[in-house]
Amino acid sequence: MMLFLKGMGSAYRGEWKPDTNKPNDVILRGTPNSIARYWIPTRKDGYFVVVKYDTRGYGIQVRHYTDHGRPDKHTNPHGHFYQYENSTHASELIKPHTNYFGGIPKIKSFYGGKKMFQYHEDALRFKTLDEFKQSVKNGGELSFEWDGIDYGIFFCENSYVLCLLQPYGNEEWKYETVEALLNHSFGGVILHDIVKEIKVIDRIV
Repeated sequence: MMLFLKGMGSAYRGEWKPDTNKPNDVILRGTPNSIARYWIPTRKDGYFVVVKYDTRGYGIQVRHYTDHGRPDKHTNPHGHFYQYENSTHASELIKPHTNYFGGIPKIKSFYGGKKMFQYHEDALRFKTLDEFKQSVKNGGELSFEWDGIDYGIFFCENSYVLCLLQPYGNEEWKYETVEALLNHSFGGVILHDIVKEIKVIDRIV
């Protein structure tokens, strides 16, 4: 089990607040002791998530109803778990994600109707190299388009895996560190130099 601080929202008077333009931030705050369903928009489509909230209204379990274009890396659905033990109560993502190859554990029915969000391309776009590094290190489950091809970066088997997404193929490259990942070459350009230019399809951090 590995813990990573999400911390990509903002702190106000010491308390972490979600970025209202990032649905995967917003869903981590909800009604205490409830379960809710949301539609997460991406650049190309979207997917449903079901979120379980604790007594404080903090999202402690988020179930993604998608395989993110790589069914060998993610079951549909798969789970993410969070804790909030730091001073600002920013979410700490427990890595890696949980696949349900042997069956899907039951989760209570969600209360109320689903909430729909809007996709905000600029909010998900990386403005700095450091923002990219923190997102990937903190388990951002990044999918993006570069030069007309869709890629994913996932944390699997203690490695940062860069891979083609369906229907573009199954090729993948594994790196032990984000720094090594940043040296990956895309036909003459390296990832380090294009992080602010890639078209982000989705990321959870």
